[in-house]
Amino acid sequence: MQFKKGSVKHWFDTFKRLKSFEIFTKKEVIDLYNDSVNHIDAFNSQKIKSEKYSDKKGLDGMNRDYWIVQFKGEDDLNNGVVDKFYLTNNGVGGERSLSLEKKDGHIKQSGFVLSLNADIIQYQDNRYSDNQKFVYLEIPCDFFNRYTTTNQLEEEPYVDYLTEERNIDNKNLEILKQFIEEVESSPVGWKPSNFIPIVNKYDKRYPSLLKHETRQNDIYFKWRQNFSIISYISIKEFGLAFPIWTQNNNNIFYDGIHRVVGTFLSKKDVPVFIRVDDTLDGVFSATTPKIFNGKFCNLKIDLSNKEIKYFIDNKEVGYSK
Repeated sequence: MQFKKGSVKHWFDTFKRLKSFEIFTKKEVIDLYNDSVNHIDAFNSQKIKSEKYSDKKGLDGMNRDYWIVQFKGEDDLNNGVVDKFYLTNNGVGGERSLSLEKKDGHIKQSGFVLSLNADIIQYQDNRYSDNQKFVYLEIPCDFFNRYTTTNQLEEEPYVDYLTEERNIDNKNLEILKQFIEEVESSPVGWKPSNFIPIVNKYDKRYPSLLKHETRQNDIYFKWRQNFSIISYISIKEFGLAFPIWTQNNNNIFYDGIHRVVGTFLSKKDVPVFIRVDDTLDGVFSATTPKIFNGKFCNLKIDLSNKEIKYFIDNKEVGYSK
């Protein structure tokens, strides 16, 4: 079957002109990212503003810029007074720990806050020359929504909170889809006074927790691990700030899985840069994590015919152009 091509929602104009199967050198990709981050500094309105910071990030230990972006959601702006709510970076769920009532350690907030990092700038190293080629692809959300069952990666250092065993929930995406549908089918959608009680309801319904193997305070509800509500709202409203950048050769979606999931759950195609293997016939492969009911997906990318074939457990399930 041919997966239906949808649309990509880019936050910045820089990436809106790109076409699927377009080839770029590493240097050209970096130039695209550098151009796009120039737009972030221009954020300054009633709805959105940003502040630039610098920290030691990246494999070379060099300082990397990142941006803290504050914004007010459309559902909040369009439905009465903008909500005040509370959040904490401690305890279960990190930034996902939201409340309508003040609790110990909680900070009062109006609007949402997220961090933007330009992947290729943050993690660029010497593995690839400036002339190494990358292909820009748009993976249909139709494919993801048909076959993806989880956003939990077995490579991540998380274990069950009680048993301390690795226990991937290969069906948690069904719960996330139910949660999103319940929020978005309500009259005021992602207004905090509406969605926070729904989050609390699902936390009580699905109380299983995951914890980091070494970081004691890194604890998450299993049903929404790797799903940032605030990131999802920003992707839905503005689009993805940067295409997914493949850092680990052609093992794709191991980095930034929360952005991949947030994008296709918002019913948008997923933009990605993948390193091009120098093959004579113009066909090469890329492999995903085991997010398809415990199975890998192998993408067979045909540059000449501008086609991708998708294989789950060595069985072709469809193609896209």
